[in-house]
Amino acid sequence: MANQKAKNLTNQHTQAAIKQDDCSIQAGIFQGPLPHPSIMEGYRLLDSSYPERIMKDFEANSEHLRYMQRTAQQAEIDKDRRAQWMAYSLTIILLLVLVYAIYKDSYIVGGIGGLAFLGLIIKSFVAKKQGNN
Repeated sequence: MANQKAKNLTNQHTQAAIKQDDCSIQAGIFQGPLPHPSIMEGYRLLDSSYPERIMKDFEANSEHLRYMQRTAQQAEIDKDRRAQWMAYSLTIILLLVLVYAIYKDSYIVGGIGGLAFLGLIIKSFVAKKQGNN
């Protein structure tokens, strides 16, 4: 039973040592991206190239993870920049339509458009404030 528990623990990056003479069990848990050094030593005993291969794979995976994080951050920045330009463009277009409507003495269209314009501006500030919280 104790050997079965020790085998289960070692499958989870755990070191277990069993002393047969006094029936005590010592266990230590190690978690991390790389195997514990004593486990690496066991891999080295199987094949001398395993530790080096494990380290190269870890370094390659770490570099890929950093690359993906940089790419995701840049995509988020680009998305925000596009959204800001789109909002700016729509605001200018709406202002031009309002000025043209007032110029043509269409005060109803100008008034409704002006209220819609103010509503959109207020909504953008409220949405930004809620997003920051």
